[in-house]
Amino acid sequence: MKRYEYVYDIEIPESFDAREQWPTCASLQEIRNQGTCGSCWAVAAASVMSDRVCIHSNGTINVALAAEDLMGCCVDCGNGCEGGFLDGTSFQYWVDAGLCHPEHSPKCSHHCQDGADRRYTKDKLYGEVAYSVPRDERMIRYEIMTNGPVEAGFDVYEDMLLYKSGVYRHVYGEQIGKHAVRIIGWGREGRFPYWLIANSYGEEWGDHGYFKFVRGSNHLGIESNVITGLPKL
Repeated sequence: MKRYEYVYDIEIPESFDAREQWPTCASLQEIRNQGTCGSCWAVAAASVMSDRVCIHSNGTINVALAAEDLMGCCVDCGNGCEGGFLDGTSFQYWVDAGLCHPEHSPKCSHHCQDGADRRYTKDKLYGEVAYSVPRDERMIRYEIMTNGPVEAGFDVYEDMLLYKSGVYRHVYGEQIGKHAVRIIGWGREGRFPYWLIANSYGEEWGDHGYFKFVRGSNHLGIESNVITGLPKL
């Protein structure tokens, strides 16, 4: 667990967009599409890892680490397309085993336990540390502006699937599951503070793949399960 007590002594902006803060990082501009596969847990994690590799290498390492590697190789992280866990296991796997570059993802998924595959090992990037962020809206904001996007999960209701614009908050419909996303920033629209989120439903969904989610009230649990990590460079 990282220490965040000092965040109440520093100035944190009212709005922030990681895409603008680190414009040379291509992964921050990418909206992935998980299709019909329940791989949000892996897609969001791999996206955050990719962002942070670029950010902490000062833009010198631009990659899109393979969610397929995480899905196919981390047996403790989840069940592939059947869903996964948002408990930090994915980021710990990144620390322990590393993830490979996207151009080698078929090789990764087929040879993740082949110790003799030296090219697979060489092409991996590793995490230095995996950790969770406390359930504190200010601490989450500080983490994002300092180290880059984070992964978060929340309960999904039917009305989220119909999102087009504005600040989302659950109003109607049944709960249909849980979802993991990448938070890339925050702001305020009217009277609603929001998290700026990159989803994994492709660019046709929502606002070109993005959406705003009400911030500060732990709505649907989004602030109680925030996980991330730092790259080993």
